[in-house]
Parts: sequence; structure tokens; C-alpha cells
Amino acid sequence: MRSICLGGELSGFTGESHADGTLDLSRVAKEGERIVLVCHGAPYVMSAASETVLSPDLLKYKIQAVILTHRAEAAAPGELEDFKKDIRVQCQRVFGLTRGWEKLDASLRARLLEFVTSEDAFPADAEIQSLIGYDSPRARLALRVALEIAFRELESGLKSPIPAADLSNSVLLSPALTIAQQEPSLNQTMAGIRGALSSNRPVLREQVSRALDQLRL
Repeated sequence: MRSICLGGELSGFTGESHADGTLDLSRVAKEGERIVLVCHGAPYVMSAASETVLSPDLLKYKIQAVILTHRAEAAAPGELEDFKKDIRVQCQRVFGLTRGWEKLDASLRARLLEFVTSEDAFPADAEIQSLIGYDSPRARLALRVALEIAFRELESGLKSPIPAADLSNSVLLSPALTIAQQEPSLNQTMAGIRGALSSNRPVLREQVSRALDQLRL
């Protein structure tokens, strides 16, 4: 399956992998061909009634997925939602990037395209999750607060010969684990902590510290 840049030029797409507009798609893709579109801005055109509509030329192709992006900026939330609504009958896999295409290195672009050309409903790669907005800012903040509280408890317990509260590791981390369970994109952040729940407190504290470092990025 091929990935084609539609609209303005983006790094990594040249010649047969770039179409200036929807009319130009016929030059680089066959009708009925399954493709992934990396759109520099949503592909809207003016109708005969002077209304902005999704280009009807897109109906000629089997669109596996669409990435909506700009060169230097993230896809605008309003633009993304309108585009998802307008193209939902033809394509359900529509992703807006939280960073501009030119701000991604070649490795990250390749991993992004590997995900969107797959049949996977959810990316396992935490960086791709963040790039396509699968990690809720509110959930990240809530998890960070829960982990900071747990970290302080672990610190005080290690410094004091008499723990302030007799809490098991699983109880202490229960709020953070619940938040991550509700937000799948945060599961990878919690992987080390889950593996250290049965370990001693210094090991658990180290894993909590690492998770906090990831959330602060």
C-alpha cells in the first residue's frame, strides 16, 4: 500500500508519491487503488454553489487512512473534526498530527506510516500515540499527580524507620494504575511500575521516577 502526499510539498514525498491536488491524484494513483493520504491541509474545494466541500475526486480511491498535517504546525482541532465528519463514510482512519510534519525526524515518520498502513486500531508506540493525540492531556496530568503523591510516600517511607502508613505497593499505586487503565495510551508509561509492584520499595521508587520523567517531556 502506497502513501501519497496530497497538497503542498512535504519532506519524504517526491515525484510519484506527491500530488498537488485531488485532480492530480490520477497521475500518481489508480482508481480503486488502496492508498494512504498525507494531506497538507484538508482537501476541500469550492462547489458550483460557492460552498466549501470535500473534493469529490477522492471518491475514486480506496482510502485506507488519512493523516492531516501542516509543515510546521499541528493540525487544527476544528479542521480535523470537520474533516473526519465529512469523510467518515469513505474512511474511518483519520489522524491529525500534534506536531508539524517537518518537525518529525525520518524515523518517526516511518513509524507513523507503518502504523497507519496497518490494520491496528491502536498504536503500541508511545511516541506515535502522542503524535496522533491518543494521550489525553488531562489523563497525563492526572497520572502525573497520582505518581507524584506515590513518589513522595515512597520517599518518606525510605527515609523514616517507621512508615507513616502501612500501605502495600499495589494500594499506593492504585490511583495511577486506574488512570492508566482508562487511558490505553498511558499503559506503556506504567509498564515498569507494574513489573516492580512485587519488588522492594527502592526498585519501585526508581520505576515511578522514570515514569514521571516520561510524563514531564
